[in-house]
Amino acid sequence: EKQMHTLQNYTVWMSDFLIELDLGPYCLAGNSLGGAIASNIAFEYPYLVEACIPISSAAYLNEGENPFYQEILSGKNLFFVENKADYQEFLRRVFHKQMKEIPLISSTLQTEMIESRFWLLKLMEDMKTFMIGVDDHWSPKNFMNEQLQNTEVQFHFIWGRYDSLFPVQTLDVLSNINPLVRTYVVEDCGHCPHLERPVKLAQYFKQIMG
Repeated sequence: EKQMHTLQNYTVWMSDFLIELDLGPYCLAGNSLGGAIASNIAFEYPYLVEACIPISSAAYLNEGENPFYQEILSGKNLFFVENKADYQEFLRRVFHKQMKEIPLISSTLQTEMIESRFWLLKLMEDMKTFMIGVDDHWSPKNFMNEQLQNTEVQFHFIWGRYDSLFPVQTLDVLSNINPLVRTYVVEDCGHCPHLERPVKLAQYFKQIMG
């Protein structure tokens, strides 16, 4: 189990690194799985975290539709890319706007993702093992909504308006759980604001960090 790539193990590995650096407290930011890891460190090691900035974060459950989690339960895996068509579908889901191909770079990224497909499959299966309930459904207790309710760390959630994996409506759920959290929406953007709208994301970082 120590070698499984679960959220808990990532939390331990990353927090050990931050403790060893001894530069805290930190402002932790992360996108998707990175947002979940940053959040869990803030929950379990609050003395390490001055502010937590999850970006279109995984591991929070929306009260309505949860497209990505529902797909995983049905046996689909967006990250298991076997060919160009799969890669194009991955890009379509992750980005709001159609991404233009860049000679050499786009084909290299596609090749790398295809070659990494079994590693990405293992990562998803490890996460699924951690987050799924005994009745073969997502178990709310394995998500982080409840932990957010009692945290002492200041949270700033940033979300792409058109995130097709984790819907932007999740922000409303999180605000209801803890009225002290701050929320920010990146317009005209999908799941990866740091790639699709980096200037706006930087502006939010500057606003958050003063």
